[in-house]
Amino acid sequence: MIILEQNIGFFIKKIRINKGLKAKEVYDGIMSRSMYYKFENNLADISHNLFLELCSRLNISLHEILTMINITTDYQYIFSIIYKSFYKNKKDLHCLNLKFQQLHTQNPYNTKYYHYLLLTELLITYQKNKTLDLSSIKPIKNFLTTTESWSHYEYTLFKHVIFIYKDDELVYLYPQLVKTIKRIFHYNNSNEHYKLLSIILYTLFNNYNLQHTSYFIEELTKINNKKISMFYKTITQFYIALYLYINNDYTEKKNIEKILDFFQFIEMDEVYKFHLNLYQKYKKKRS
Repeated sequence: MIILEQNIGFFIKKIRINKGLKAKEVYDGIMSRSMYYKFENNLADISHNLFLELCSRLNISLHEILTMINITTDYQYIFSIIYKSFYKNKKDLHCLNLKFQQLHTQNPYNTKYYHYLLLTELLITYQKNKTLDLSSIKPIKNFLTTTESWSHYEYTLFKHVIFIYKDDELVYLYPQLVKTIKRIFHYNNSNEHYKLLSIILYTLFNNYNLQHTSYFIEELTKINNKKISMFYKTITQFYIALYLYINNDYTEKKNIEKILDFFQFIEMDEVYKFHLNLYQKYKKKRS
């Protein structure tokens, strides 16, 4: 499972500016100038240890970041923090879960607090490789199903809980998701459409569902890609190459490995790791 959003970089930039600090005062001695600018502008992720070093340089803790964020309106930052903790640090994920339990108890009618609590519970279960608890899945699914017209929040929530949906459900929901993207993102929707397809394709490949994968690969070819960021073009090129490789086009092996080398070169450690694991799964099946 991978969510390719790194909104936390924007928030770190916001804190730095509010504190009147120059970028060099924050990254110097921790990482390179280019890496820091990529992180601040959501072009790259960084390791959990480097993230904590930046927080230390800014004199702020992970939990202080939570208190600074408007948890009701800045939901994209919250989702980013939850997933950063999921990928990097189990202890932080448990701390966040306790925080959201407290917030939900104090504000039982606040839907977003409840969703954050359910998501952290689901991710903790996922980390332990246990069967997901239906009592945590059902409220989120019911919320999304009964909301007639999705706003940006519902769409963002869906992307972050996509792993709770069955493959057939993703195919069924896809036309609605495309309409939602066009309505919310207006003329700048191609990049978001690519992003959605990359998340769906990762999920399907990870589930060994090649039948539905072919449908979404075809959907990729229908999008006008003139305004697509290089990052998402590269991600989707990986999935197309992997699909062709699985279907006996062994010449795609070089393309897959070139893309993986590119992820490693630009220091996108999590993206590299997840896609390498995906490739190795199928490579092992073929041997």
